[in-house]
Amino acid sequence: MLVEALEAGFHVRATVRSAAKADKILAAPSIKRLNPGNKLEFANVPDMLVEGAYDEAIKGATFAIHVASPLVSAYKVFFIFLLVQGKKLILRLLVGRRAMTWRKYLSSPP
Repeated sequence: MLVEALEAGFHVRATVRSAAKADKILAAPSIKRLNPGNKLEFANVPDMLVEGAYDEAIKGATFAIHVASPLVSAYKVFFIFLLVQGKKLILRLLVGRRAMTWRKYLSSPP
């Protein structure tokens, strides 16, 4: 989704849990190929379950996309809980923000 947004010409602010995660994204061949420069910035959200975790990251945004990858592991239930909690925080933040356009994208693993 990040590559598609950059290819479409959007300025993207991606949330990461650490600077190391941002570096990993920047090192990905698909991102390097695009050379996004100032079209890609990162907001550090180390704990996505903290109330207000996304407040600063969402400031000034026109769109919000929350993408969560399904994880297959012994801890699947725990990770699904984290994904749901993150979505709830973002949706609570967006409620009442009339200037914000938001869409809900739901998918399930094949």
